[in-house]
Amino acid sequence: MEASRFAWLTLVLAAACGGPHRYAVAGSDGTERDGTVTIERIEGGHSLVTVALGDLSPPDHMGDGMSTYVVWFIGQDRAGQAQVVRGGELDYDAERRQGLMHATTPLQAFELKITAERGPSVTAPSDVVVGTLSVPTRDT
Repeated sequence: MEASRFAWLTLVLAAACGGPHRYAVAGSDGTERDGTVTIERIEGGHSLVTVALGDLSPPDHMGDGMSTYVVWFIGQDRAGQAQVVRGGELDYDAERRQGLMHATTPLQAFELKITAERGPSVTAPSDVVVGTLSVPTRDT
């Protein structure tokens, strides 16, 4: 009896924590892409963001000189200042036509943007957008 109460309490607490949230990614034409973004609250109020995309054309097919995909977080910091933060380069597997990236962000609500870029060290997103997602503020 005591073990079942403990198990029930564990389930209730786990549900209260919210756990990771999964979102579909919209393509540049507004249709849903093959892939997901998973966001999980971690220590310090930051979020761990995992981007997993499938059926992704090679970046050089997206325009002249494009060689990689980069994920951006666009939002406001805690002081209300606008920010465009480079989340990181999508690890692209050309054979499987898939991309994967893990990053953290302190932004609470943001637009996630995936762009084709001429290199991994760019400081601002290009206009070649392959996916977007608006992430609302979460309490947990």
